Amino acid sequence: MPNKIIYFEEARLEVKEAKAWYKKQQDGLQKKFAIAIKKTIIRVQNHPTAFAIRYRNIRIAHPDNSLTVFISISNQISKRLELLV
Repeated sequence: MPNKIIYFEEARLEVKEAKAWYKKQQDGLQKKFAIAIKKTIIRVQNHPTAFAIRYRNIRIAHPDNSLTVFISISNQISKRLELLV
């Protein structure tokens, strides 16, 4: 069973702001960004310990494309993933 994902409100706002920024750079780029975020979240949800620990229980996941995004993963012990984008 995949880990439960908990989104911080700050993460939601940052993703929304980032999507607006990517759209401003080039129309349609925000869609690529959103897809990259979703794919990365699914990878994290299925394999949270596959990502390098950066600080205590914080792990960083990068998408598979050239967009600059990272997702911090914490609280693996509680079988819950808190995403900070």
